[in-house]
Amino acid sequence: MLRKVSAVACVVLLVLATAVIAVACGDEGTPETTATTATTEQVTTTSAPVQTTGATTTETTGESVTPVTLKLQGAFPEGTAHYYYFDTFCQKVQEYSGGTLTVEWGAGPEAIPSNELAEAMVSDTVQLVFTPLAYTVSHMPVLVGVKLLDPDACRTNGGYEYINELCEQGLNAHFLGRPANGLQHAICVNKKITTLEDFNGLRIRATSVYEPLLKALGAGIVSMPLGDIYDAIQRNVVDGAGVSLTDITDNSLQDVIKYLILPMFYISDSSLLCPLGTWDELAQVQKDALSKAALDWEKDAKVHNTSIQNDVIKQITDAGMEVIEFQGEMRETWLKTAYDEVWKQCEAADPDIAAKLKTFATQ
Repeated sequence: MLRKVSAVACVVLLVLATAVIAVACGDEGTPETTATTATTEQVTTTSAPVQTTGATTTETTGESVTPVTLKLQGAFPEGTAHYYYFDTFCQKVQEYSGGTLTVEWGAGPEAIPSNELAEAMVSDTVQLVFTPLAYTVSHMPVLVGVKLLDPDACRTNGGYEYINELCEQGLNAHFLGRPANGLQHAICVNKKITTLEDFNGLRIRATSVYEPLLKALGAGIVSMPLGDIYDAIQRNVVDGAGVSLTDITDNSLQDVIKYLILPMFYISDSSLLCPLGTWDELAQVQKDALSKAALDWEKDAKVHNTSIQNDVIKQITDAGMEVIEFQGEMRETWLKTAYDEVWKQCEAADPDIAAKLKTFATQ
C-alpha cells in the first residue's frame, strides 16, 4: 500500500512540476515579444536605415552585412516622367548589394513640400532624396551653378567629386548623381514672342532655375508648385512657366499654354542624394551599390531624355502648342543671357566656389 501511495505521489509531483515550467515559459515569452515590437516601431519612425533581422553574407566581398531598406522621398509626385527608371534602379541596387540593400518608394511633395527637402536632409529626417538642386539653394545658393555643368563631363573631370563635397558641406548629404541627365529646361508663354523685349512685364511661374534669365529680360517671377501651374494659367495669374520638357506633358500644360520657346537651355540638376546620417550607417557594399545604380540611371537618362525630346515636342504641338525657335543673333543673346546671369548669381553667392565650378564647365 505504501509503495502505491509513493508511486501516485511521484506522478502528482511530476505533473505539478511540468505545469510550473510551462507557466514560467509562457510568462517569459510575453515581455520579449512586446520589447521586440516596440523596437521595430521605433526604428521605422526614425530617419536611420531600416534594418531587417539577421545578417547576409555578400557574394562580392564575403562580408556579413545587415540588410537595410531605404525609402525615397521625391520632389515630384509619384508616377511622373522623372521616375521612369526608378523600378530598374531599385532592382539594380538590390542586385549590386548582394540582396543587402532595398530601395522603396516613400512619398512625394504631398509629404514634404519640395522647397523643404533641403531642411529635411540637413536635419537627417529622410533617407534618400530625388530633387532638383534648385530646391536646395536656400541652404547653399552657390549650387545654382551645377545646372550649367554637363553630367557626363563631371564624371571624368573632377566635377562630380567637387559637387559631392559641396553637398556634404551644405546639405549634409552624399551626392550620388543626376538621374535627369539630358533633360533640358524651357520657357512656355501665352504671348507670341518676336523680340526678347516682349518678355518685359510678363508674369512667369519660375523656380531659381529660371529666375536669373527671366529677371534679366524684365519678367516678373511667381513661385508655385508644378501642380498649381495649370490652374494659375487658366485664371491668368501667370502668363507662362519655366519647366523641363516632360513637365509640360506630365501636367497637361499643352492644353493651356500656346507657345514653347526654343532653344532650351541648361541640363536638369535633379539629383539623387543620401543624407549623411543614413549614408554613414551603410556598409561599403551598400554604398557601392547605390553609387553604381545611380550612375546607371544617369547614363540611361541621357539616352532616354535625348531620344524622347522630339516625341514630346510632337505631342504638345499636336495638342495645339506652337514652337517659337529663336534664330541668329536673338538665339545667341538668349543663350548667352541664360548662362551669364546664372554665373553672376553663383559668383555673388561665393566667388571662390563659383570660380572652381567654372573649371568644370564645358561651355
